[in-house]
Amino acid sequence: MTTHNHSKRWRWTVALLVACLVSQLNTGLIVAFTTTANQNHVASSLSTSTATAEINKVTHLTKNIIVEETEINHQVDENLTILFAARIPIDDDSSPSSNCEGLLLQKNSDESNIHHYQAHITCHHDAHNVDDFLAVFHKLLIQYLLIENDLYEHQLHHDDSTSAILSISLENDDDAAAASFSFPQNGEDSTLANDGIQMDLSKYEPFLNSFIIRHRGTEQGNTSLILHKLLCERRVSYQFSNDDKYEMEQQQSSGRRRNVVSHHPSVLSPSVISEVQDILDVVKSKQWLSTNPDSVDGLPSLHLNLITNGKPLFDIDEEKETQTHHDDELATFPQCINSLVKVLRPHLYDNLLPAARKVLNSSTVEISDVFIRSYGVQPSEEESADDDGDKSKTRFGLSPHFDVTAYATCVMALDAVASSGKQGLYTIPPTNGFHTSSSVLKKFFPLKRGDGVVHTFDILHGVDVDPRLNQPRTSLIVWFTDCSGNDAGGEEKDVNSSVNQPWLLNPAEDDDIGKFVLALASEKSVEEDGSHLKLKGAVDPLQLYISSAAQGNVFSMTALGQMCDDGVVPDDQCDVIRDFLLALDSSNPFVPNVESGVSRGNNPQCKCEGFANPLWYHAAIHGGHRVAQVSLADNLMLQYMTDQNLTVEEKESMILIASILLTQALHQGYNSLDMLHRIRDVECSRLGDAGVEIPSEAFFESAVIRVLLLSMS
Repeated sequence: MTTHNHSKRWRWTVALLVACLVSQLNTGLIVAFTTTANQNHVASSLSTSTATAEINKVTHLTKNIIVEETEINHQVDENLTILFAARIPIDDDSSPSSNCEGLLLQKNSDESNIHHYQAHITCHHDAHNVDDFLAVFHKLLIQYLLIENDLYEHQLHHDDSTSAILSISLENDDDAAAASFSFPQNGEDSTLANDGIQMDLSKYEPFLNSFIIRHRGTEQGNTSLILHKLLCERRVSYQFSNDDKYEMEQQQSSGRRRNVVSHHPSVLSPSVISEVQDILDVVKSKQWLSTNPDSVDGLPSLHLNLITNGKPLFDIDEEKETQTHHDDELATFPQCINSLVKVLRPHLYDNLLPAARKVLNSSTVEISDVFIRSYGVQPSEEESADDDGDKSKTRFGLSPHFDVTAYATCVMALDAVASSGKQGLYTIPPTNGFHTSSSVLKKFFPLKRGDGVVHTFDILHGVDVDPRLNQPRTSLIVWFTDCSGNDAGGEEKDVNSSVNQPWLLNPAEDDDIGKFVLALASEKSVEEDGSHLKLKGAVDPLQLYISSAAQGNVFSMTALGQMCDDGVVPDDQCDVIRDFLLALDSSNPFVPNVESGVSRGNNPQCKCEGFANPLWYHAAIHGGHRVAQVSLADNLMLQYMTDQNLTVEEKESMILIASILLTQALHQGYNSLDMLHRIRDVECSRLGDAGVEIPSEAFFESAVIRVLLLSMS
């Protein structure tokens, strides 16, 4: 499996190192000073005037919204306890209509394993002061998430299924927030989303990202950044239901299906799993799990191939195939592999394959690859805690991605780690037809020992195992292919029959994910026999990315932004990209203006390199895309380091936005700490040049330093 290769350019750090002197401050920080006066390197993607214009268009609300908060823990009666209160104090200049206050309540119920909480907010405001409402609401939501996290941490080491749910009640019928975030209005029934919070997080999360940027450097902005971290850390269970099967039945009656998520209980019996685990114990004890870099993130794969391209890894002695394995048959690596294949093959080919063909609506689906993956703390690491080599082989997750080499995948749990729906395989499901990559919306598949889930290539998925769990999560994975011409579109059969991934071809016009994955596969698929070149010759990845991005696909926007930044997008696409960006979000501050007096389509000043930032901005804010966040931050810091015409305010705004974006990416699992440390050094140098003593009260009042402290807490 492969994802788009978004290179870590970090060009601004090169500019930093080339132009600087190194100084040891009294805090022990090594500071690399900023670009010298004669530095003439200029950002390739944007002119000085364009860079300045962009950063000045990013709304910045500098007023601090002071929120008074207190823990109360006052029991009103046997059914209700007030836990926490927050309010915006009314000063002499405030009118009573601007009053805003909220309470976090705990409501007793007959359900012993479910704790019910309610956020009740009384806020007199209109669209012009909705920020007051949000400043109070964020305080209440943070308190609830801390309670929810305490319950989860208790469950890590105890057999406890206690959960919490939060309902939200608003005092006013015409509350603007009710319409914006699907909060219940006065008199409405309290309905809870399956993630335990009575609000539409898919609508709220993009607004939260925008709120953090608009209120950067303020109390409410930093509070919202804390809230973002807590939301990313949540572990919410995916809810399997009959709706999945119903939706699949409503899809095309002929041709292979897409957008499939199908739960398959008890694919493997307890006796089969026990036999597999016995063999795996030998494999792990001899450290035979592969540590080759994974194609998604480059970390050690910790996998064990059993079947590749439909064939077992090693030839199997047919005479011994029906015999039970003995200890002396596990002395070598091939013997272990063959023993696993013998145990698993009947269940995979006789049971799983027919079930997969049915749910995927194709009789030509075949098993391509079978392998075992392991995550979390491995047994050898527990025994050799001081062995750095073992630690380096540990992996606790896999970044969210789409599959490009398999039409469908089945993941089967070989242990009970994922049974709670808080560990292991997760998805970030689309909402209202919109796909996002934000960790705020991830949901874990609850898989009991032996259960499996089948999903198609267009389902965004990843793996996350909490290191504090202190036990491995092991799964059996099966990749399915379907190389027939059995496509709903029925077009270009000659191409279908010649490429290795015909299921990717002919995505529907409204299938933005299908277009993205097809473009991705055409760029990155590599086969030893050179057959990947047939797919490369069959499609135009640039046009697929543009078409997908125009539909709001944040994955294509991120890839297209990289292509623009690399200078490989023809400038005649400027108007096309500008038009769809403005159609999607007319307030995008990074979209370059059309030069006055220059007709559209004939603008020599329009360079597609200038659209990298607006593409990344949209993907970062509206889709929470971590790579887009890092890429935009990198470009902003490059401008900071190389543009000598920026004002002090503009430079402060650039470095602050970059710090926030990198912190948000860090919250989502992207290792941006090195870049954050470099920003720390740059900010310390800037403050030192301004005469600020380090450390001092003025130093810790720096908006950038405050964000950096939050990122490292």
